[in-house]
Amino acid sequence: MPDYSKGKIYALRSHQTPEIYVGSTIQTLAKRKGTHISVYKSFKNNEITRQYTSDMICQYDDVYIELIEEYPCKTKDELCRREGHFIRTMDCVNKKIEGRTKKEHYKDNKEAI
Repeated sequence: MPDYSKGKIYALRSHQTPEIYVGSTIQTLAKRKGTHISVYKSFKNNEITRQYTSDMICQYDDVYIELIEEYPCKTKDELCRREGHFIRTMDCVNKKIEGRTKKEHYKDNKEAI
């Protein structure tokens, strides 16, 4: 069973761009960064074009991961909602706001919908 008491909010960054990607994890930051890079590399040279917003940072050879906040909690939903807070308040490349309910998504995009 996942241990959300190890929750963390992090940023992927590179010195080659001012852009950042915000994420959350219960893994070590090194392991999470490795997964981002591995996924990026596996699709970079593949016929299948699959782009994650984290790819915008992982394309650089100096990508690093930085702890924003340790966030011990009880559930994935709690962790995602906290991640969503940082996505809303920071200038980042994320397109999906984690932890946002369908009702909140509708309210935020009412005119477009």
